[in-house]
Amino acid sequence: RTSHFPTWSFESIQVNMTESLSATSEIERTVSLHDFDSEKSILLDVPHDERFLLNELCPHRSYHSNMMSDNEGQERSQSFLPPDVTFPHEQNAYLKVKIQDLENENARLKTRLSNREKQLEKAQKQLESKLSHCFGTSEIAATKVAELSKRIRELNSDLESEKSKSRALYNQLLSKNESEVSKEIVGPDNNKELEAKLAAANAKIADLKSECKFVRQEMKTVQKIIHQEIGEDISVSDLVKRAAEKGWKGRAQTIAVLSSRVTALKAQLAKAVDTDKEKNVLIRYKAFRLAESARRERKHTEGKAGADGEVQAARGETRGLKSSPG
Repeated sequence: RTSHFPTWSFESIQVNMTESLSATSEIERTVSLHDFDSEKSILLDVPHDERFLLNELCPHRSYHSNMMSDNEGQERSQSFLPPDVTFPHEQNAYLKVKIQDLENENARLKTRLSNREKQLEKAQKQLESKLSHCFGTSEIAATKVAELSKRIRELNSDLESEKSKSRALYNQLLSKNESEVSKEIVGPDNNKELEAKLAAANAKIADLKSECKFVRQEMKTVQKIIHQEIGEDISVSDLVKRAAEKGWKGRAQTIAVLSSRVTALKAQLAKAVDTDKEKNVLIRYKAFRLAESARRERKHTEGKAGADGEVQAARGETRGLKSSPG
Protein backbone atom coordinates (compact mmCIF):
# COMPACT_ATOMS: atom_id res chain seq x y z
CA ARG A 1 0.00 0.00 0.00
CA THR A 2 2.70 2.44 0.87
CA SER A 3 4.56 1.93 -2.40
CA HIS A 4 1.67 3.68 -4.24
CA PHE A 5 2.35 6.92 -2.33
CA PRO A 6 5.52 8.96 -1.83
CA THR A 7 7.51 8.67 1.39
CA TRP A 8 6.71 11.37 3.95
CA SER A 9 8.35 12.37 7.18
CA PHE A 10 6.74 12.03 10.60
CA GLU A 11 5.91 15.74 10.78
CA SER A 12 4.16 15.79 7.37
CA ILE A 13 2.11 12.72 8.40
CA GLN A 14 0.97 14.56 11.55
CA VAL A 15 -0.03 17.58 9.43
CA ASN A 16 -1.97 15.44 6.98
CA MET A 17 -3.63 13.58 9.86
CA THR A 18 -4.92 16.89 11.22
CA GLU A 19 -6.15 17.96 7.80
CA SER A 20 -7.84 14.56 7.38
CA LEU A 21 -9.66 14.95 10.67
CA SER A 22 -10.85 18.39 9.66
CA ALA A 23 -11.96 17.00 6.27
CA THR A 24 -13.89 14.13 7.84
CA SER A 25 -15.52 16.49 10.32
CA GLU A 26 -17.06 18.31 7.36
CA ILE A 27 -19.09 15.21 6.59
CA GLU A 28 -20.96 15.60 9.90
CA ARG A 29 -23.78 18.01 9.34
CA THR A 30 -24.58 20.74 11.84
CA VAL A 31 -28.25 21.55 11.51
CA SER A 32 -29.68 24.83 12.75
CA LEU A 33 -33.40 25.52 12.24
CA HIS A 34 -34.65 29.03 11.57
CA ASP A 35 -38.30 30.11 11.14
CA PHE A 36 -38.95 32.18 8.03
CA ASP A 37 -42.75 32.81 7.44
CA SER A 38 -43.85 29.37 8.67
CA GLU A 39 -41.19 27.76 6.52
CA LYS A 40 -38.06 26.26 8.03
CA SER A 41 -34.75 27.08 6.51
CA ILE A 42 -32.10 24.49 7.33
CA LEU A 43 -28.44 25.48 7.35
CA LEU A 44 -26.31 22.47 6.41
CA ASP A 45 -22.59 22.15 5.80
CA VAL A 46 -22.97 20.09 2.63
CA PRO A 47 -21.42 20.37 -0.84
CA HIS A 48 -23.28 22.18 -3.61
CA ASP A 49 -24.32 19.01 -5.47
CA GLU A 50 -25.77 17.45 -2.29
CA ARG A 51 -27.57 20.70 -1.44
CA PHE A 52 -29.22 20.66 -4.90
CA LEU A 53 -30.40 17.08 -4.36
CA LEU A 54 -31.91 17.96 -0.97
CA ASN A 55 -33.77 20.93 -2.45
CA GLU A 56 -35.25 18.63 -5.08
CA LEU A 57 -36.34 16.04 -2.50
CA CYS A 58 -37.67 18.50 0.10
CA PRO A 59 -38.98 21.56 -1.77
CA HIS A 60 -40.79 22.90 1.29
CA ARG A 61 -37.44 23.66 2.92
CA SER A 62 -34.53 25.72 1.72
CA TYR A 63 -31.02 24.45 2.25
CA HIS A 64 -28.04 26.77 2.41
CA SER A 65 -24.38 25.77 2.36
CA ASN A 66 -21.69 27.30 4.55
CA MET A 67 -19.00 25.14 3.03
CA MET A 68 -16.33 26.47 0.75
CA SER A 69 -16.63 26.09 -2.98
CA ASP A 70 -15.14 23.17 -4.87
CA ASN A 71 -12.29 25.32 -6.17
CA GLU A 72 -11.43 26.51 -2.67
CA GLY A 73 -11.55 22.94 -1.32
CA GLN A 74 -9.33 21.74 -4.15
CA GLU A 75 -6.79 24.52 -3.55
CA ARG A 76 -6.77 23.69 0.16
CA SER A 77 -6.38 19.94 -0.38
CA GLN A 78 -3.52 20.40 -2.84
CA SER A 79 -1.39 21.88 -0.04
CA PHE A 80 -1.15 18.52 1.76
CA LEU A 81 -2.32 15.80 -0.64
CA PRO A 82 0.20 13.60 -2.47
CA PRO A 83 0.34 14.22 -6.22
CA ASP A 84 -1.41 10.92 -7.04
CA VAL A 85 -4.24 11.20 -4.47
CA THR A 86 -7.47 12.60 -5.89
CA PHE A 87 -10.29 11.86 -3.46
CA PRO A 88 -10.54 12.52 0.31
CA HIS A 89 -11.26 8.89 1.17
CA GLU A 90 -7.99 7.87 -0.51
CA GLN A 91 -6.20 10.48 1.54
CA ASN A 92 -7.87 9.20 4.73
CA ALA A 93 -6.96 5.61 3.94
CA TYR A 94 -3.38 6.58 3.24
CA LEU A 95 -3.08 8.63 6.43
CA LYS A 96 -4.67 5.90 8.53
CA VAL A 97 -2.16 3.36 7.21
CA LYS A 98 0.77 5.69 7.87
CA ILE A 99 -0.51 6.56 11.36
CA GLN A 100 -0.94 2.88 12.22
CA ASP A 101 2.59 2.11 10.98
CA LEU A 102 4.01 4.99 13.01
CA GLU A 103 2.14 3.92 16.14
CA ASN A 104 3.38 0.34 15.75
CA GLU A 105 6.94 1.53 15.20
CA ASN A 106 6.68 3.84 18.23
CA ALA A 107 5.40 0.97 20.39
CA ARG A 108 8.24 -1.28 19.24
CA LEU A 109 10.83 1.39 19.94
CA LYS A 110 9.41 2.04 23.41
CA THR A 111 9.46 -1.70 24.19
CA ARG A 112 13.05 -2.08 23.01
CA LEU A 113 14.13 1.02 24.92
CA SER A 114 12.50 -0.29 28.11
CA ASN A 115 14.18 -3.68 27.70
CA ARG A 116 17.58 -2.07 27.12
CA GLU A 117 17.16 0.10 30.21
CA LYS A 118 16.32 -2.95 32.33
CA GLN A 119 19.29 -4.87 30.95
CA LEU A 120 21.59 -1.91 31.61
CA GLU A 121 20.38 -1.53 35.21
CA LYS A 122 20.71 -5.28 35.84
CA ALA A 123 24.21 -5.38 34.36
CA GLN A 124 25.21 -2.35 36.42
CA LYS A 125 24.01 -3.95 39.66
CA GLN A 126 25.73 -7.25 38.85
CA LEU A 127 28.98 -5.52 37.97
CA GLU A 128 28.98 -3.41 41.13
CA SER A 129 28.22 -6.42 43.36
CA LYS A 130 30.84 -8.65 41.70
CA LEU A 131 33.60 -6.07 41.67
CA SER A 132 32.92 -4.97 45.26
CA HIS A 133 33.31 -8.55 46.56
CA CYS A 134 36.03 -9.89 44.25
CA PHE A 135 38.59 -7.11 44.27
CA GLY A 136 38.40 -6.44 48.00
CA THR A 137 40.41 -3.41 49.03
CA SER A 138 42.30 -3.07 45.75
CA GLU A 139 42.62 0.59 44.84
CA ILE A 140 42.79 -0.11 41.10
CA ALA A 141 39.55 -2.08 41.12
CA ALA A 142 37.82 0.54 43.26
CA THR A 143 38.90 3.28 40.88
CA LYS A 144 37.71 1.29 37.88
CA VAL A 145 34.36 0.58 39.49
CA ALA A 146 33.95 4.24 40.41
CA GLU A 147 34.70 5.32 36.85
CA LEU A 148 32.29 2.81 35.36
CA SER A 149 29.56 3.72 37.84
CA LYS A 150 30.03 7.42 37.13
CA ARG A 151 29.89 6.77 33.39
CA ILE A 152 26.73 4.69 33.76
CA ARG A 153 25.11 7.39 35.89
CA GLU A 154 25.94 9.99 33.25
CA LEU A 155 24.47 7.82 30.52
CA ASN A 156 21.35 7.21 32.57
CA SER A 157 20.94 10.93 33.24
CA ASP A 158 21.34 11.71 29.53
CA LEU A 159 18.83 9.02 28.69
CA GLU A 160 16.35 10.34 31.24
CA SER A 161 16.73 13.88 29.92
CA GLU A 162 16.10 12.70 26.36
CA LYS A 163 13.07 10.74 27.53
CA SER A 164 11.70 13.76 29.37
CA LYS A 165 12.20 15.93 26.28
CA SER A 166 10.46 13.35 24.09
CA ARG A 167 7.61 13.06 26.60
CA ALA A 168 7.22 16.83 26.76
CA LEU A 169 7.12 17.12 22.97
CA TYR A 170 4.61 14.28 22.77
CA ASN A 171 2.35 15.89 25.39
CA GLN A 172 2.67 19.23 23.65
CA LEU A 173 1.64 17.63 20.37
CA LEU A 174 -1.37 15.98 21.99
CA SER A 175 -2.47 19.17 23.75
CA LYS A 176 -2.66 21.15 20.53
CA ASN A 177 -6.06 21.24 18.90
CA GLU A 178 -6.78 21.24 15.21
CA SER A 179 -6.89 25.01 14.87
CA GLU A 180 -3.48 25.46 16.48
CA VAL A 181 -2.00 22.75 14.28
CA SER A 182 -3.49 24.35 11.16
CA LYS A 183 -2.03 27.72 12.18
CA GLU A 184 1.41 26.24 12.60
CA ILE A 185 1.33 24.66 9.14
CA VAL A 186 2.48 27.73 7.25
CA GLY A 187 5.14 26.33 4.95
CA PRO A 188 8.18 24.09 4.58
CA ASP A 189 10.24 26.07 7.14
CA ASN A 190 8.38 24.48 10.04
CA ASN A 191 8.95 21.03 8.56
CA LYS A 192 12.63 21.77 8.15
CA GLU A 193 12.90 22.82 11.80
CA LEU A 194 11.16 19.67 12.97
CA GLU A 195 13.31 17.54 10.70
CA ALA A 196 16.42 19.20 12.14
CA LYS A 197 15.20 18.45 15.68
CA LEU A 198 14.46 14.86 14.71
CA ALA A 199 17.91 14.47 13.15
CA ALA A 200 19.54 15.89 16.30
CA ALA A 201 17.53 13.49 18.48
CA ASN A 202 18.50 10.55 16.27
CA ALA A 203 22.16 11.57 16.45
CA LYS A 204 21.94 11.79 20.24
CA ILE A 205 20.35 8.34 20.40
CA ALA A 206 23.11 6.94 18.16
CA ASP A 207 25.78 8.45 20.46
CA LEU A 208 24.10 6.95 23.52
CA LYS A 209 23.94 3.55 21.84
CA SER A 210 27.65 3.68 20.99
CA GLU A 211 28.51 4.68 24.56
CA CYS A 212 26.38 1.84 25.93
CA LYS A 213 28.19 -0.57 23.62
CA PHE A 214 31.56 0.72 24.87
CA VAL A 215 30.45 0.27 28.50
CA ARG A 216 29.34 -3.30 27.76
CA GLN A 217 32.75 -4.09 26.24
CA GLU A 218 34.48 -2.70 29.34
CA MET A 219 32.22 -4.82 31.55
CA LYS A 220 33.15 -7.94 29.58
CA THR A 221 36.84 -7.08 29.92
CA VAL A 222 36.51 -6.61 33.68
CA GLN A 223 34.68 -9.93 34.01
CA LYS A 224 37.45 -11.65 32.05
CA ILE A 225 40.08 -10.12 34.36
CA ILE A 226 38.12 -11.30 37.40
CA HIS A 227 38.02 -14.87 36.06
CA GLN A 228 41.76 -14.76 35.39
CA GLU A 229 42.43 -13.54 38.93
CA ILE A 230 40.16 -15.91 40.86
CA GLY A 231 40.20 -18.81 38.40
CA GLU A 232 37.52 -20.42 36.25
CA ASP A 233 36.59 -23.05 38.87
CA ILE A 234 35.54 -20.50 41.49
CA SER A 235 32.11 -18.99 40.95
CA VAL A 236 31.30 -15.41 41.80
CA SER A 237 28.26 -16.46 43.86
CA ASP A 238 30.50 -18.50 46.19
CA LEU A 239 32.76 -15.49 46.68
CA VAL A 240 29.73 -13.34 47.50
CA LYS A 241 28.59 -15.85 50.13
CA ARG A 242 32.08 -16.02 51.64
CA ALA A 243 32.32 -12.25 51.74
CA ALA A 244 29.19 -12.14 53.89
CA GLU A 245 30.84 -14.39 56.51
CA LYS A 246 32.66 -12.84 59.46
CA GLY A 247 36.45 -12.91 59.30
CA TRP A 248 36.57 -13.61 55.57
CA LYS A 249 39.66 -12.27 53.82
CA GLY A 250 39.89 -11.41 50.20
CA ARG A 251 42.57 -12.37 47.72
CA ALA A 252 44.64 -9.25 48.30
CA GLN A 253 44.58 -9.67 52.09
CA THR A 254 45.49 -13.37 51.81
CA ILE A 255 48.42 -12.57 49.52
CA ALA A 256 49.66 -9.90 51.96
CA VAL A 257 49.51 -12.34 54.92
CA LEU A 258 51.31 -15.07 52.97
CA SER A 259 53.97 -12.62 51.82
CA SER A 260 54.66 -11.59 55.41
CA ARG A 261 54.92 -15.26 56.41
CA VAL A 262 57.33 -16.00 53.58
CA THR A 263 59.50 -13.05 54.64
CA ALA A 264 59.59 -14.29 58.24
CA LEU A 265 60.46 -17.84 57.15
CA LYS A 266 63.27 -16.54 54.93
CA ALA A 267 64.71 -14.63 57.89
CA GLN A 268 64.54 -17.76 60.07
CA LEU A 269 66.17 -19.83 57.33
CA ALA A 270 69.02 -17.34 56.93
CA LYS A 271 69.59 -17.35 60.69
CA ALA A 272 69.61 -21.14 60.76
CA VAL A 273 72.09 -21.27 57.89
CA ASP A 274 74.42 -18.89 59.70
CA THR A 275 74.23 -21.06 62.86
CA ASP A 276 74.99 -24.22 60.87
CA LYS A 277 78.00 -22.55 59.28
CA GLU A 278 79.38 -21.64 62.70
CA LYS A 279 78.87 -25.20 63.95
CA ASN A 280 80.61 -26.63 60.88
CA VAL A 281 83.59 -24.33 61.43
CA LEU A 282 83.90 -25.45 65.06
CA ILE A 283 83.61 -29.12 64.11
CA ARG A 284 86.24 -28.74 61.41
CA TYR A 285 88.55 -26.92 63.83
CA LYS A 286 88.22 -29.71 66.44
CA ALA A 287 88.80 -32.38 63.81
CA PHE A 288 91.87 -30.53 62.62
CA ARG A 289 93.28 -30.36 66.15
CA LEU A 290 92.63 -34.08 66.72
CA ALA A 291 94.27 -34.96 63.42
CA GLU A 292 97.24 -32.77 64.24
CA SER A 293 97.72 -34.34 67.67
CA ALA A 294 97.41 -37.83 66.19
CA ARG A 295 100.00 -36.99 63.55
CA ARG A 296 102.42 -35.71 66.14
CA GLU A 297 101.94 -38.77 68.32
CA ARG A 298 102.44 -41.09 65.37
CA LYS A 299 105.58 -39.20 64.38
CA HIS A 300 106.88 -39.41 67.89
CA THR A 301 106.19 -43.13 68.02
CA GLU A 302 107.86 -43.72 64.68
CA GLY A 303 110.96 -41.73 65.76
CA LYS A 304 111.25 -43.68 68.99
CA ALA A 305 110.98 -47.00 67.16
CA GLY A 306 113.74 -45.93 64.72
CA ALA A 307 116.08 -44.98 67.53
CA ASP A 308 115.56 -48.35 69.26
CA GLY A 309 116.37 -50.15 66.02
CA GLU A 310 119.59 -48.24 65.57
CA VAL A 311 120.66 -49.09 69.15
CA GLN A 312 119.97 -52.78 68.57
CA ALA A 313 121.93 -52.71 65.33
CA ALA A 314 124.89 -51.06 67.04
CA ARG A 315 124.83 -53.65 69.77
CA GLY A 316 124.80 -56.45 67.22
CA GLU A 317 127.77 -55.02 65.42
CA THR A 318 129.63 -54.70 68.71
CA ARG A 319 128.95 -58.30 69.52
CA GLY A 320 130.17 -59.38 66.13
CA LEU A 321 133.39 -57.50 66.51
CA LYS A 322 134.01 -59.04 69.89
CA SER A 323 133.42 -62.56 68.70
CA SER A 324 135.60 -62.28 65.59
CA PRO A 325 139.21 -63.73 65.96
CA GLY A 326 141.01 -60.75 64.76
